[in-house]
Amino acid sequence: STMSTHGFKISAIPLALLCLLSMAWILLSDDASDNLRMPKEIEGSASVEEQRHLLANLGEFSDPKSVVARSTNLETDIVPEMQQYAIFLISFGEEAAESTYVERCVLSARRRGAWQGAIVVLTDAPKERYEGFFDENVFIVHPKEEHFLPVGYFDYGEMNYKRFKTYIIDYVKAVPELDKVEWIYYIDIDVLFGAPFIELAYVLESRYNLNDIPEHLSKLYFFENAWDKFILQGGFFVLHRRNSKFCLDAWRQEIDNLPHWKFDQMALNQIFENHKENKEMRCHLITMERDNYMIEYPTSDEEVQALMDAPRLPNLIHIRNTYTAVHYTEGLREDFIAKVLELTEEEKKDSEFTKTTHFGASADE
Repeated sequence: STMSTHGFKISAIPLALLCLLSMAWILLSDDASDNLRMPKEIEGSASVEEQRHLLANLGEFSDPKSVVARSTNLETDIVPEMQQYAIFLISFGEEAAESTYVERCVLSARRRGAWQGAIVVLTDAPKERYEGFFDENVFIVHPKEEHFLPVGYFDYGEMNYKRFKTYIIDYVKAVPELDKVEWIYYIDIDVLFGAPFIELAYVLESRYNLNDIPEHLSKLYFFENAWDKFILQGGFFVLHRRNSKFCLDAWRQEIDNLPHWKFDQMALNQIFENHKENKEMRCHLITMERDNYMIEYPTSDEEVQALMDAPRLPNLIHIRNTYTAVHYTEGLREDFIAKVLELTEEEKKDSEFTKTTHFGASADE
């Protein structure tokens, strides 16, 4: 089945096929740059000969640029091992609701991310805002009043929104269709997928031994921050349904203890400091290397152009909703976003997705 969304039709390509194509293409390309080398976890998964054989026998498949994603059923269409994953987005405030950040993040997940599975959007926007836009595997949930602190508690109002990251497990558990979800990947709404999501999940699980889940420890997994002021990057992190709640509660406690700050990473810094003083602390924050095969943060025209020219895009591209994004040269910015979203010429004519809205402060400003 297909559906129309503001001039876009959504359909899907088999997940395994796109993941295979992404990995095999890099292996076989003579133009692959040294700074986008395939992680060894993928590189060792199949020989070049095996990849060539598989590619030669794939047959025809639908054009990924023609549509976004068909409606799927988590019980029948998603293979069992994929049901353990969910992507989680948070969108709060009028400016966010008036932008197309959520739509284009989901669009990128369904197209280049090749992800047919669950995506959860936690939003304070009216119910009708996203009604009819997404397929049935996008779950719109709304915040509980008791999860807000009183207005004025924080010097920067957006912190009342950012602390909802620490309630992610609560909102996943509130959706019965997500009972089988174990791993949750939080992603800022101004992040786009440039390559298959499941490829990213596979590399992280292998590299950081995510499936080793100790009973006596609680863990959260973050990429290291590019900004020296903070240790961790808050726009993407990985958590486990049963293991990570203790860490999320600790993070929220530290956020609430720092009402004058506008960065949730400051609270993470504090947890690191607490751990130095108490090695027996139950919460462990795991730092993941900022591997540009997996994630990029373009902050200049030169960096955007380099990605435009690269033989492969990273799995995640953080196009911030603050001063950084609005200072890209206008034409280049639109062309880049259109490329990442794989917009057709017809889609570009009516698309609001290539426009960058400047609202609030991102976690990493």
